[in-house]
Amino acid sequence: MDSSRFDDLTKALATPTSRRQALKTIAATTFGSILGLTGIGTAFAKPQCKPNGHGCGNNKQCCSGYCDPTTSLCACQPGTCDATCPCPSGQNCCNGTCSDCPCSQVKLCNGSCATPCTSNANCSGGLCYFDIDQTHRYCYPGGAAFVICPSDCPCSQGQFCGTSQSGGTEGACFPVS
Repeated sequence: MDSSRFDDLTKALATPTSRRQALKTIAATTFGSILGLTGIGTAFAKPQCKPNGHGCGNNKQCCSGYCDPTTSLCACQPGTCDATCPCPSGQNCCNGTCSDCPCSQVKLCNGSCATPCTSNANCSGGLCYFDIDQTHRYCYPGGAAFVICPSDCPCSQGQFCGTSQSGGTEGACFPVS
């Protein structure tokens, strides 16, 4: 410390102050030091969430709202997506859910992506056929269907088990469009 600063400090300490002011200063300094040393000051701070990849013990600690129980790291909820939690490579984020199919299509049990429809008008250049259960309709681009099927599962990828518009008791594997 240079001599001029030392002189300023000694003059400040030598100036008369009231006992009350001196006690206030000492108490405030002591209390502030204790808070600083013990870390109690952080107890009054707003809690912060942990970003993905940081250690966690429960879902509330994570900004994503999910603490992966296998790694104890904050992560994205499996199968969900948003701006901060993108889907894995090759998948699309469709209304908050990761999908292997384009958002306008559904995934069938054989891995095919099919376009749902309600009429032929929904299918560009194709037909709208019922699935074998008569519960869903998918776009069919036309062409031969030779394999008989009880469900979508035994059909090759890129096909669904469908029936004609009039229905039927057994289906055939039709290509999806």
